[in-house]
Amino acid sequence: MQGIKNKILAKPVEFGLILFLVLGAAWLAIADRWSDAIVVDDAAADIRRLEAQKREELAQTLSRFNRRVELLKAVPRIVAQAPDVRNALLDPASHDGSTVFRLLTTLADTLPVGKIMIFDRTGVLVMSSDRSDVGRLSESTVQHGKFFNRALSGYSDAFYGVDAITGMPGFYFSVPILFGDMVLGAVVVKLELEMVTNEILNRNLTLIDQNGVIVAASNPAFRLMAHPGAIVDALSTAERYQLYRRSAFKPLVLQPARAPLPGSVVMLPNDPVPYLHLDGQQDIASELKVHMLLPLESLNHLHERQQVVLWPMLCAGFLALALALLLLIYLVRTRLLRQQLTVANLELRRQAESDPLTGVANRRKFDMVLETELARARRYAHPVCLAIIDIDFFKRVNDVHGHPAGDAALIYLADIMALAIRNTDVLARLGGEEFGLLLPETDEAGAALLLERLRVVIETSELVYDGVAIPLTISIGYACAGRDDDVEQLMRRADEALYAAKQGGRNRVCAAPPC
Repeated sequence: MQGIKNKILAKPVEFGLILFLVLGAAWLAIADRWSDAIVVDDAAADIRRLEAQKREELAQTLSRFNRRVELLKAVPRIVAQAPDVRNALLDPASHDGSTVFRLLTTLADTLPVGKIMIFDRTGVLVMSSDRSDVGRLSESTVQHGKFFNRALSGYSDAFYGVDAITGMPGFYFSVPILFGDMVLGAVVVKLELEMVTNEILNRNLTLIDQNGVIVAASNPAFRLMAHPGAIVDALSTAERYQLYRRSAFKPLVLQPARAPLPGSVVMLPNDPVPYLHLDGQQDIASELKVHMLLPLESLNHLHERQQVVLWPMLCAGFLALALALLLLIYLVRTRLLRQQLTVANLELRRQAESDPLTGVANRRKFDMVLETELARARRYAHPVCLAIIDIDFFKRVNDVHGHPAGDAALIYLADIMALAIRNTDVLARLGGEEFGLLLPETDEAGAALLLERLRVVIETSELVYDGVAIPLTISIGYACAGRDDDVEQLMRRADEALYAAKQGGRNRVCAAPPC
């Protein structure tokens, strides 16, 4: 982990570029989904508003259709209740039918109906607003259909059918002609399909009959398709052919659109345009239903709308990411430079305070620490001792073995002494072969014990240089600080003790007399 961190700190720009590419790819995926969700949510809100508006329009259309149907249903009732009509069916031989014909033609010309027909109980067309139909077996759909049979049973009805002879589809409204409890026949009003189609054109409506078959639609392609939930397939082949002049019906498949679009949005197979599908809250004439299938062309442009949202989002995100990474790179580089500066300062300080050959403190550092420790010892009345160490016959080592061997001896002794003293002690090279050792919190007895042990370690050790063993010994003079000692006096006393050690035969430890 630390290695990775160091690599990042070493190459922040390269790392920032890689991070930008990785985060940029992630932001691209996030922005694509986010912009798509925003556009789809907005489209869903627009569709919900449109749905509320179209439901109101559909309710008004249904109300208008129902008023029209009630008017059409009133026509056969008027005819069925006319005395001349009943008399013509009761005694057709003595009735010429002219009065009834005038009634039928007047109503047909006045009201928006195709024709008005009167059938007797046997299903024979005896009177019609169109004289050419009388005596023909026209409207056989009516004569042999279950709705005509219901009329003969005393029920009114409305249904869709196709004339077997003319092949003309239409809507039929039937009412029984009653004489007391006896059914004399039926009055049937036919409304041509064209009249209904004209009513729903440009309204995106589909008219569904009692069997679930779309019998009229603003889109001609939907006509005579089976609406979802249709029961037309439950009819016999003969019944289907009698009503529609066909026996097979292609289903209208309505597939739900993707979420979160409302459930009223559907898709048709092989049609890229979504549709708003609304069903009427009330039926027409109890058997007919009106649905709305409104094409939503605008949903085909969701991708373009998403791009309009996506590109500013991407640009803003990439800009923010770039700025954030630039700031991060700046901070990392600043930290790196600060660390490098700290390391450089430490190195400069180490070089300024260390002996370049042995690595221990130099004379400048030693004097500073000595002054500080001496002031602290004087203030708190703590003991502190100073020792000066000199290598015996060091000139002989240089003369016999060469100056590199002398340097090796200095390094060797510095390493041994550094390992032998405490962490609180300070070892420094004062110059040439002379070392200084400061022993804080150490009295004369403790200093004597430590320095003697150090002398013994040097005496019993052996420096091997270039395959040659070089014996070494040291002389040590030390002084413990008195109450009136300053740095110069303490150094002078320790130096006098070192001189005494050398005069006494070297390889020994001598203490300065107390002041």
